[in-house]
Amino acid sequence: MASRAFRTRPPRHSPTRRPPAAFYTLTRTLDTFLESYHPTWFETPWNATTRTGMVHLIQHLTQQGWTITQRGHHMVLMTHAAYPGLGIVVGKQWNPRRHTWHPTAFVRRI
Repeated sequence: MASRAFRTRPPRHSPTRRPPAAFYTLTRTLDTFLESYHPTWFETPWNATTRTGMVHLIQHLTQQGWTITQRGHHMVLMTHAAYPGLGIVVGKQWNPRRHTWHPTAFVRRI
């Protein structure tokens, strides 16, 4: 049996497929903003308060040059001309354990 050290294909998570540096910068900035707005952002149920927070976040991103590329029932995808290939998804996610909607915001390669 051939050893794993001699396989010809590179590993799946090779350094050549790393996201751009802006990906990590945006993620860190987004996390900082969410924590400053609401410390327990990801543990809050989906209610009027978090919905207001989501609207506030979308307004904040729009003021910084992000544009709403796509609206969905559960999410809003925002893109920026300065970051081609990157998008911020702002939306809600169902938590089956707690049977509630949770707000989500994360950076994604598009």
